[in-house]
Amino acid sequence: MHQQSFSLRELLLGTFFVLVGLVGVFAALYPLLTVALSKIWPITRGEVILMNIHKDKMPSSECPSGCYMPMITYRYTVSGTEYTCDEILTITSSEAEINKIQNKFAIGSYVDVHYHRENPQSCVTGYYKVSMVSLVAFLFGLLFIAMGSLFAWDNMVTIARKLIHNIDRLKSHL
Repeated sequence: MHQQSFSLRELLLGTFFVLVGLVGVFAALYPLLTVALSKIWPITRGEVILMNIHKDKMPSSECPSGCYMPMITYRYTVSGTEYTCDEILTITSSEAEINKIQNKFAIGSYVDVHYHRENPQSCVTGYYKVSMVSLVAFLFGLLFIAMGSLFAWDNMVTIARKLIHNIDRLKSHL
């Protein structure tokens, strides 16, 4: 019977890929989870006090002419205390989408603010839209997790077999 050898390099490489993949998946899902969880948070009215559209001029496959990142700052009050919050609404290459966002979140307009009951500084408008960047990060994250698992799997099986073999040897000596 051929015994497989343990490769620390493959195990570490697999672990690295899995960790990078988890970061990608988490980065993609975090805004969506925050918005989803905020649906059960209390709501107050907030006033938009600043609207910035950051244009990243670096072309990419999802944004050939560059990406827009609309960011708003709004002010709201909870239990007599005033807070301000910054929020990136999405990442898009669509000028039509940017125009809609600028109209909806114009300075002086009012928005519903979902805030965390125990930490009112944690807040969202609930507007976040899934961007192509988030989708790509999620898909690459899954790919890295799969690749890392394949690298590490063979080594984990080898370790498990050796462990079982050693346990059987110990049992035979008892």
